[in-house]
Amino acid sequence: MATAASSSPPPPPLSPSRPTSWPPAASPQPRPGTHPKKALAKASKLSERAFNDLSSTRLHPGFDPDAVLALLSNIGLSRADIADVVAADPLLLRSRVDKLEPRILALRDRVGLSVPQIARFLVIGSWELRNCGDVAPKIQFFVSLYGSFDQFLVVIKKTQSLLAMNVDRVIKPNIALLLQCGLSVRDIAQLCSRVTWLLTFNPERVKELVLRAEELGVPCSSGMFKEALAAVACTTKENCAARLDLLESTLGCSKSEVATAVSKKPNIIAISDESLLRKIQFFINEVGLDPHYILQRPVLFTYSLEKRLVPLTLCHEGPAGKGIAQQKCELLHIG
Repeated sequence: MATAASSSPPPPPLSPSRPTSWPPAASPQPRPGTHPKKALAKASKLSERAFNDLSSTRLHPGFDPDAVLALLSNIGLSRADIADVVAADPLLLRSRVDKLEPRILALRDRVGLSVPQIARFLVIGSWELRNCGDVAPKIQFFVSLYGSFDQFLVVIKKTQSLLAMNVDRVIKPNIALLLQCGLSVRDIAQLCSRVTWLLTFNPERVKELVLRAEELGVPCSSGMFKEALAAVACTTKENCAARLDLLESTLGCSKSEVATAVSKKPNIIAISDESLLRKIQFFINEVGLDPHYILQRPVLFTYSLEKRLVPLTLCHEGPAGKGIAQQKCELLHIG
């Protein structure tokens, strides 16, 4: 660790002629397809906000941006790493070093993170490090749950409030409930990597979601239960009921037929009304499928219309004499 720290010299002290941040926060680069003027305006707003935040820092006797930068450098972060961290969270420079230092050291000494891993975490989770106290035990818990530090970063990037949750009162009771439903720890990790906010719900709300999944005709013992739980977590009870009514009225089928289709592929209730209607119109008007045929194969609703269904149909039109029945078969058995 001493070698890594010595390779990155500590930042020079601030002076009236230098900017108040070191290294200077990099301006966000425009994404491909982003209009340059819009990207520049967004970057300017971010820079202005960071400047105002850091300017107010200089007026507070308890804050020392130079000390924060020196701490990051001494931990082993390179100048480029520090620039990324400060650009992501300028307010990190307003942290009190006496509180920040033991929290960062815990990432290295207790969690066992390498310097590159610490840098990657700070880019995403520095707010939690500043505001949620000692997050080392939580990081250890979630890394163990999700199986790797990389997967943990993927999850908190989507739901940063995860580290703000009380593990004993919220996270563990939710995991215990899902285990009682028959899901394995691996199932829970996979489910909560997709629906990252599920573990942050009040346990009573998770119980309601379990009941809603079962009301779709998917019992806990079903292999589709995990998918049903993910679907109900992404839509309200009212929207779910409205979507079932939409399928029933549009396809002209009975409630039991729709319920059977949903039990086979529960995530169709999380598809927007507009997308469902467009696919139904395509199946019936363009391909000539029977509504009952569609409901017997609800997986068709999960395919992208533009990227998969339309190109596939055009590709398999074949000779003029080919019948609709054969087209149906080919549409169903896409690989």
